[in-house]
Amino acid sequence: MGKFLDTTYVGTINSILDSKKDRLDNTFYTFTDKPPTICTYFNINTAESTLDEGTDQAYSYTDGDSPLRYNKIKDTVLFGLDKIQVQLESGDYGIESDSIEGDAYVLPNAFKPYPQDYFIINHTDEEYLFKVTGVTLDTLPTGVNMYKISYRLSSHDGDNTDIESLVVGSYTMDTTNIGTNLSLVIKDDDHAYIKRLENICTDMITYYRSLFYSNKTQTFIFAYDNHNFYDSYMIEFIKRNDLMNTSSIPFMQIAHQLAVKESFALDYSRTLFHSLERKDKTCINNPSCYGMKIEDKTSILYYNIEDYYYIFHQYKPGDNWAVPSFDDDTVMRIRDNERYETDDPYYFKNIIIDYFNDNQDKMNRYDEFLLKSLEEFNYSLPANIIFYYVPVIIFILEEQVKNIMKNLSR
Repeated sequence: MGKFLDTTYVGTINSILDSKKDRLDNTFYTFTDKPPTICTYFNINTAESTLDEGTDQAYSYTDGDSPLRYNKIKDTVLFGLDKIQVQLESGDYGIESDSIEGDAYVLPNAFKPYPQDYFIINHTDEEYLFKVTGVTLDTLPTGVNMYKISYRLSSHDGDNTDIESLVVGSYTMDTTNIGTNLSLVIKDDDHAYIKRLENICTDMITYYRSLFYSNKTQTFIFAYDNHNFYDSYMIEFIKRNDLMNTSSIPFMQIAHQLAVKESFALDYSRTLFHSLERKDKTCINNPSCYGMKIEDKTSILYYNIEDYYYIFHQYKPGDNWAVPSFDDDTVMRIRDNERYETDDPYYFKNIIIDYFNDNQDKMNRYDEFLLKSLEEFNYSLPANIIFYYVPVIIFILEEQVKNIMKNLSR
């Protein structure tokens, strides 16, 4: 800014306009003025459907002779469905009504609609089947595809017979994945498996928070050998991957309660936590853990009646305690891909071994007995074992959920 050439005003206007423009760069801006409606959508399965070779037409659409097959997508969100209003008129053949038709929008990158799709609006007193009569493609500024569909109420004839008999795949839409690289439409068996993993994570998060979170110190603390320990590396692992929050329980803000040193990032890269994030067992490190009394007067941990000890990895002479975290036997088993036996009390550690060695089945799932051991996790184990292993289990389960939802195909 100068005395005579002042561009502040123009710069401010440009900034305001740019910010308003940026608000349009999101998945929902097209639908901000349109009400959402939950539907059950029947989307043509092009791989399973066949048409007459001569006419390239369907003999019929929804009765038993139909060559069309559908994927049933539950909890589909359509935007812009108009309120149904029936106009009655007196015609040559008595009372007549206009056809019920309109337009709606499909969420971007959800699925590709086709003419001859059908949908049913949920939560209505009677079940009405609507037929998709046309599809228009548009591309948003973000590069994603958006579909506008035209529909009409299907007549109560052969068009409205049991469409369920033509369903070859059942799916559920998950709108929480909007704006991510995860799939919006999930196969029902995948959805059930993901829900199971999420339930395990929620239970573990709930127990972990109740066992180790201290309101006095506003952080996670574990007790070992009658001493209270604080691990900055665990806090960093939880923070980076948001491991202690889920939509079903109140949000928790996690922060370091002890100033980290300049070499913290380098020290963290030498931990097992970093190896987990990289999923590289060739660089697994398991440094010994020691605890030393916190003397930093800038930390809330210093101003408590109890003494607190911080975890460090490089041995220092002085008053400190050796603290067990990840045992060497587990690390060796990870490297050798050697699982624990089913009767071993540490059988649950197999999930870490399986994670590093990709020991899932062809459906990318962990075995039933292992999942059962996590659902019935033994919280009477020593506190240090629970403190270090539970966040790792949560991280692995959440990573598997993400991988499944990235690799879904329809």
